[in-house]
Amino acid sequence: MNCKYCGYKLGDDAAFCPSCGREVRLVADYQEFGDILTEEQPQRAQPEKKAPVPGRGDDISREIKRQRAQQKQKKKQQTRIAIGVIAVIAVIGISIGWRMHKKYQEEHSFAYQLSQAESEFSNGRYDDAYEAIQKAIELEPEASDAWLLKADILYAQKEYDKAESVLKKIISMNPDDQTAYGMLVRVYETTRQTDKIADLFAGCTNLDIREKYTAYICDVPQADPEGGSFTDRVSVAISAESDAKVYYTTDGSAPGKDSILYTDPIELPEGSTRLRAIAINDKGIESDMVDFTYSVLYPVPETPKIAPSSGTFTTGMDTSIQVVVPDGCKVYYAFDQKPTEKTGTLYKGPVDMPVGEHTFYAIAVNDYGKSSYAASETYVNKESQDITDDSENSVEQ
Repeated sequence: MNCKYCGYKLGDDAAFCPSCGREVRLVADYQEFGDILTEEQPQRAQPEKKAPVPGRGDDISREIKRQRAQQKQKKKQQTRIAIGVIAVIAVIGISIGWRMHKKYQEEHSFAYQLSQAESEFSNGRYDDAYEAIQKAIELEPEASDAWLLKADILYAQKEYDKAESVLKKIISMNPDDQTAYGMLVRVYETTRQTDKIADLFAGCTNLDIREKYTAYICDVPQADPEGGSFTDRVSVAISAESDAKVYYTTDGSAPGKDSILYTDPIELPEGSTRLRAIAINDKGIESDMVDFTYSVLYPVPETPKIAPSSGTFTTGMDTSIQVVVPDGCKVYYAFDQKPTEKTGTLYKGPVDMPVGEHTFYAIAVNDYGKSSYAASETYVNKESQDITDDSENSVEQ
């Protein structure tokens, strides 16, 4: 409703008009009681209106304005608070959303996972590094740098077998990866599996890699002569790298560190010999084994010739026995038995024929210790008197 005095729009619960300060009285149908009386008694004179008491209405108006201002201020504060709360919630939501997005990107970023693995590895947190590098490899299975880092982590964790497996996989993917070769050598040195180092480079055809890791490659020893058949003495010389030692066997068994250490040329006996050798360098790396077969068959000397031939001799005759010695040989002789180099007598000149019947044997022995067949002649050496007696007995008969 409106103030009947000044027309100001009043609130439903207003007791005074904020504009003119007059008291507001409510009756049925919003009419004042005085108006009703006027209508019923028109003959009564209207009372004179009094002017508002100075100051009273102004105070009320100011109080109402102040209350209204406080209400407005309160509403503004509530609005600002609400806006602030909404803003904070929005910022928190955006922050959470951004973090979730970033985390999602990180979980699916090879570069991030690799960087994370490198950071954790450098700080000695190997389990966390391994988890990160596994994620990186899942994202890019062919990334050799990720596989190399995985091998490094496994090595740091002393998982040498797993590190070996990873490095072999890298080499199978990229046979020219020098770093993988070096790391695998480190694994084998740590585990003292030097035999595997030899196998590793035996299958490597990259000359640059072989040159870089030449200290870990032990070449096979060389033999001179390299097997064959011979009719003369054979001395086998074996050569190897300057810092390598050579071990060998001649009985056909596989050589090792417990076999014969080569120092001087090997004199081969007559017959068949199987020479097997390996070289081991100063890092304990073994070479492949070499295997040579030699067949040595020395010639048999000529049978010596004996003079005179078999017959009957008397003491008055020349009964010396002479032997023609084959070139390059020595002759040994004996009566009534075949001589040997040990049991016979060395022939140095004519031998006196003993009295009686005896068989003279002689053999030739060459420089190889090879003996000839035995030559023999049978002699009957009689005294002169024995011959006369034999003649007389023959005449008498």
